[in-house]
Amino acid sequence: MVACLAGKIADALVATVSQPRLPIAPQRVASKWQDCETLAMQRGINEEERRSSDHGPSAYGQFMRACLQGKIH
Repeated sequence: MVACLAGKIADALVATVSQPRLPIAPQRVASKWQDCETLAMQRGINEEERRSSDHGPSAYGQFMRACLQGKIH
């Protein structure tokens, strides 16, 4: 779910992984999303601007992807 929300899942087939991934508890995913959303609001990134434009993903979308990937602290 985190990978999907972070934009890592595309319409391509997903290959099997050599090492099994540990399942992520749904509460952890929801918590991570909420943490990133709160951080976005604190930094003035408007949640209402979720749609992409002709110029690419919205600032909110870019921020959430980076935050979910652990690139923003």
